[in-house]
Amino acid sequence: MIIRNFKVLYANDTICNMMGYCLTEHQGDIVHPDDRYKIVAINELRRSGDTSTIHETLRLIAHNGEIKECEATSTMIPFEGDWAAFYTIHDVTEHNRFEQELKKSEQKYRELTEMLPIGVYELDLGGHIKYINHAGKKLFNFDARLDTNPSAMSFFSNSDSILVRENLKLEIERLKSMDFIAEQEPVAIPVEYTAKCEDGSEFPVLIYLNYIYGNNKVIGFRGIIIDISERKTMENALRESEEKYKTLVENSQDGILIIRENKILFANNTIGKMLDFSVKELHATSPIEIIHPQDHYKAKYIGDERRFKNNVTINESIRLVGKSGKVSECEITASIIDFQGDKAGFFSIQDTTENKRIQNELYRSELRYHELAEMLPLAVYELDVNGIPTYMNQTGLKLIGLEKPDFDCRPAFSYFKPADREVMISKLSEESRRTKEHNGKLEPIVSPPVEYTICRPDGTEIPVIIYGTTIIENGTVTGSRGIFVDISERKALEITLRESEEKYKALIENSQDGIIIVVDNDILFANNTFCNMLGYTLEELYTLEAVKLIANEDVEKAKRVNQLRKSGNKETLNDLFKFRTKKGTEIDADVYSSVLELNGQTVSYITVHDLTQTRLMQKQLEESEEKYRTLIENATDGIVIVQDGFLKFANQTMCDIMRYSLDELKEKPFLKYIDNKDHEILAEFHNRRMKGEQFSNILRSKFIRKDKKMITVELNARTSNYNGSPAGFIVIRDITERLKIEHELQHAKTELEKLNSQLEKRVKESSKRLTEARTQLINLQKENLQSQYDVLKQQVNPHFLFNSLNVLTSLIKLEPDLAEKFSEQLSKVYRYVLENKDNELVDLQTELNFLDAYIFLLNIRFIDKLRVNINISEERRNDRIIPLAMQLLIENAIKHNTMSKAEPLIIDIFIDFDNNLNIINNLQERPSQLVSTGVGLKNIENRYKLLNNTIPTFAKTDKHFVAKVPLVCE
Repeated sequence: MIIRNFKVLYANDTICNMMGYCLTEHQGDIVHPDDRYKIVAINELRRSGDTSTIHETLRLIAHNGEIKECEATSTMIPFEGDWAAFYTIHDVTEHNRFEQELKKSEQKYRELTEMLPIGVYELDLGGHIKYINHAGKKLFNFDARLDTNPSAMSFFSNSDSILVRENLKLEIERLKSMDFIAEQEPVAIPVEYTAKCEDGSEFPVLIYLNYIYGNNKVIGFRGIIIDISERKTMENALRESEEKYKTLVENSQDGILIIRENKILFANNTIGKMLDFSVKELHATSPIEIIHPQDHYKAKYIGDERRFKNNVTINESIRLVGKSGKVSECEITASIIDFQGDKAGFFSIQDTTENKRIQNELYRSELRYHELAEMLPLAVYELDVNGIPTYMNQTGLKLIGLEKPDFDCRPAFSYFKPADREVMISKLSEESRRTKEHNGKLEPIVSPPVEYTICRPDGTEIPVIIYGTTIIENGTVTGSRGIFVDISERKALEITLRESEEKYKALIENSQDGIIIVVDNDILFANNTFCNMLGYTLEELYTLEAVKLIANEDVEKAKRVNQLRKSGNKETLNDLFKFRTKKGTEIDADVYSSVLELNGQTVSYITVHDLTQTRLMQKQLEESEEKYRTLIENATDGIVIVQDGFLKFANQTMCDIMRYSLDELKEKPFLKYIDNKDHEILAEFHNRRMKGEQFSNILRSKFIRKDKKMITVELNARTSNYNGSPAGFIVIRDITERLKIEHELQHAKTELEKLNSQLEKRVKESSKRLTEARTQLINLQKENLQSQYDVLKQQVNPHFLFNSLNVLTSLIKLEPDLAEKFSEQLSKVYRYVLENKDNELVDLQTELNFLDAYIFLLNIRFIDKLRVNINISEERRNDRIIPLAMQLLIENAIKHNTMSKAEPLIIDIFIDFDNNLNIINNLQERPSQLVSTGVGLKNIENRYKLLNNTIPTFAKTDKHFVAKVPLVCE
């Protein structure tokens, strides 16, 4: 703007558009009343002779009442014979709004970090502490030293401080040696260290370490530190308590090994039976000999973990090899115990071979229809001032028993036990007042944690601990936010420690397997599971003989077991039995019988595993297989299974493709139906897959149908399992017709290229004739101009079609399915060019319909790199424009600018107040490009000259290229 004596002498279109009216025609005070003193002060400086450049922030009032926050720069210039103030105005309203949102977001998550009950820290690359939250400071009790950015190593024991330093050094060296991409997020692996307080006391901690990125490189480390002293104490107490239950270990259905220095010191009967070894033979066997060779590395990993982290319990899946060579898949839990005066490895081994087989089959069947839900480690919530939840993450929703965030305006305390609700209401009210004044701003104070009990809709109760604080926005309390943590596990550990002497009884009573103790056919004990399994009360069982619970067909087998016990046989026996319930129904069970000494007499300790669930899983597996069999049979592509070179299975679509019946295809060599030229490469890929190599590829091949006709197909193969052996699972698609269409499109492209060449030749010839015609009489000028116009139209159309067909050719080779959609849109564009090639003008609606198809083609070429925004009202779409003008300007923007997903090319199309169609793109000029010839823009100018219409204008600013094309009204 140019202003003299508070009067606007000049205002450009930008400021007028921003304010919503022309400032020179409608003089008025556009400055916010609270900022008018600034304008008066500037004017006083100008009147005193000050001609320097002045920068100021101003709030302007637009025509619609909206307040615009602006940055203004004022200088003095001569204007129309006198000095005037020259103002440049920059609208920073949106920028300031984003800054405020960013500050609130940073404050929000900083508050969340300070509320966490675990330590959060940040280090520089030298290992110095740059930040640590309240919980971390409290953990080390080093508040004074933390203000001086001390070395992190000083917070650990002497031995571990060296280890921490070496680990950081190794991380830094590894980062220097790799081609690092900042978008990659490394996995934080927890490591245990021994931390040290200022008073010299030491305690164990668990540390997670991740990277901090800046300018596409690592600039430091960030992580969390957790005090695990309480957990360690509980683990030690539980481990000592376990020594009381040696009898349970001896007779456990899980295999038990105690190993020290690669020697088996103890093995129970279960592991011996599992591996076909006697206990004596196991004592003489090296542990590595019973581990499958391919799992030796896991044993080495467990050994390494033991050397560096003695007290960590390790769970691992390992295959064990029995005396006969039988391989068993097992789940192993490894820990350290005190055994015979020294530390030893305690291994609990469960044979999961059969369960894993069924579970894996079921898992593979259902994997296509289900996704795993990701679980967050903490529940995060936000409440409004009325205590109603406005946000809760998935962990929190699951914790309170909701499937989706449908709070239905229920207050937060309604999800907790009635006894906790009054306390929670009081705490929320108290929390809203826990604020402090700091540097003129109201800041929240983190509330101390409080324990509550969640009451789920299904009636289950979960103990949690809540850390909360107020939400303050613009100096006003608007709600509260915090986290709540499931402390069920901690509560369970506390109860376990308090009742360790009752553990054995609880284990028996709550076992998922039925447990009974029998002597001479009398039942001395039965747990609740066994009672529920058969429908008897404990008192009723005590009055029955054990053999009366066995189905008639298995009674003799039960009597033989009883006779073995009477004869002194103390081996652990295993067999399948049918039990008869109180209602008279029968259930299948897997029964283990072992011998115990109880109160001076020998008794049979029997565990009964109900096989009902296993049978149900088998039935579900069969139903799942039937579902996928139906899916395969109805697939539109052919599907075959090839094993050892022979075709083992083919669906109906494959039979239709090949014109054979299923019986004619099965058990025949697969290569019999393939062109001899492709035998070698297909056999090579099949052999590589059968050897276990994993790779993905789509091959083309020639197949021979029953009628001897050769067809072209695409094969997509992977390795599968068929009847227990590796096999090739192959999807086959007949692409004969598709290739025919591709050939026709290629032929059409060639013909259009010829047409383009001919048209270019005609353009040159016509240009030569037009040059000669300039010397002719004035009365022939109109005819010459019309001829030039026709030639210019021809110059537009073939080039556009040539470029589009080049894209289609590439797309057919790379993505044939997408090529079909592309060709449909291309046909719309081509039809438009043909239908309007003789038109001087078209209406905007017709041009926009063409532009929709054209933009579709561009989106396939530049996925997420180009955005075209069209804002043209319906009433203006009858206005007219020269054909292909918008297409030429969009193509011009693409040619001269770079684009990416991070910084896309943005093109805005709208009609301004001067009846011009504006096509504006942001400037992202290519760093090195050829000098523009300007042919495209000159083309548009010449075509408007031939119409004797207003000439279009093209201008480049610092940030945009602006094209204004006149519209012709109806």
